Amino acid sequence: MRHAIPAWSALGLAARSALAACAKKDPLYCDPGTPCTDPDRPFCDDQGEYAASDGIKHTCIPYPWDGGPSADAGPACTPGEWVLDTIDDRKVEAWPNLAVDSAGTVHVAYSVGHPGVLHYARGRAGSWMSMETPEAGGFYPQLVIDSSSILHLVHGGSPGGLRYLRKGVNDEDFEYELAAPEEAFDIAFDLDTANKPVACFLDGNAGGPAKCLERTVDTWEAIEPPRDEYTSGASLAFDSSNTMHFVADGLVYFSRTDDVWSAEETIGGAPAAYTPVAVDSDDIPHVAFPSGTLRHAYRAGPNDWQSDTVDGAVDADSPALFIDRDDVLHVAYVDLTNSNLKYARRHGDRWSTETVDGTATIPATPKLFVDANGAPHIVYFDANDEDLRYAYLCP
Repeated sequence: MRHAIPAWSALGLAARSALAACAKKDPLYCDPGTPCTDPDRPFCDDQGEYAASDGIKHTCIPYPWDGGPSADAGPACTPGEWVLDTIDDRKVEAWPNLAVDSAGTVHVAYSVGHPGVLHYARGRAGSWMSMETPEAGGFYPQLVIDSSSILHLVHGGSPGGLRYLRKGVNDEDFEYELAAPEEAFDIAFDLDTANKPVACFLDGNAGGPAKCLERTVDTWEAIEPPRDEYTSGASLAFDSSNTMHFVADGLVYFSRTDDVWSAEETIGGAPAAYTPVAVDSDDIPHVAFPSGTLRHAYRAGPNDWQSDTVDGAVDADSPALFIDRDDVLHVAYVDLTNSNLKYARRHGDRWSTETVDGTATIPATPKLFVDANGAPHIVYFDANDEDLRYAYLCP
C-alpha cells in the first residue's frame, strides 16, 4: 500500500538555495555526506543561520552555526551541560522516538493532535525541520538508521495497521507501506545484521495475540512469535551473530537463533511495561526496569540474570536503555518522586545519575540515543504542556 508523498514545509526554496550554493560556492558547499575540508571553515551550516553563510544553507563556516564567538551563531554549547529545546508544542502525543545519523543530525518520529497524525522532524537543538505525513496514528513509532544511512520507521496506524516508512537520511520524502492490516499496539522493532527490519506487536483487533514480521526484499512475512500473547510492551535487539533478544511483559526474556526460540526466562523483580533491551559487544543482553527504584540486569548465562541498582533514591518509570560502542551503559528515565527527567551512566561497575530537565511538569516516555562521540540525545513528552522536548549532553 502506497500513499502520496508529502512535501517538506517551506523546503522547496531551501532545496533550490542549496543547489545554488553548490553551484556558486563550491568548494564551500557542504552537506552531511560532503563534509567541509577547509581547516579555516571546518563546519557545515545546514540552516544558513550563521552570518558567514549569507542566509544560504549548506555553507562551510568557521564555527558551528549554533556555537562559537559570534552572537549571530546562537547559544554556545558548554561541555558537560545539557542543552534543552522544544521540538514541537502543538498538542504532541506520547511515544516519540529518535535516532542520530553519522553526521550528527537528529531524526525524530512523533504524533500530533487528537487523533494523532505521524510527524517527522530532523535537525539539532535550536533548528528543526518538521513535516506532517499522511499517516494517521503515529502510535508507538520505532526508528532505526542502518549502516547504509537508510532510515526505517514503523508505527501503529489509525484506524489500523502496522505502517512502515523508509528513506535515506538526507532524502526529503519517505516511501510508505502497509506492513500488516492488524491494529498494532506495543511495537518492538530492530534491524538484523543484514539490515532486514523485524517487528513484533500485539494485534488489537483480536484481543492481543502477539505477531512478528520480517521484511524480505519487497514484502513482509510472518515469523513465529516467542509465545501466543503478551500483555504489555515488548522490545527486541539483535546481536552480532544475528540472535534476536526479546523482552515482553516487562521481565520475560526469549532469544531466537536460526529460527528457533529459546525457553522462557524470568529476569526477576516486579513486572513493568516497556522494558528496553540492548546488547553489548560480547552479545550479552541488558535490560533496565523500574521496581520502585530503577534497576539494571544482564544475562550472565541461561536462567542467570545478575542485577544491580541504577538509582535507589527515586521512584522511577519509563526507562530507555542504550549501550554505546565502548560498552558504556546509558539510561534515561522519569523520576516520579520529583517529576524530573533523569539520566544515568555506568562507568565500570558504578552508576552516576543526574537531572536532565527539572522544568517539565510531567515528563513522560523518554527515548535515548547515544551518538558516535558518546553524547546522549533524549526526546520526551511533557504530559502537562503536551509538547515534544529534546535534550542533548554537550560533549
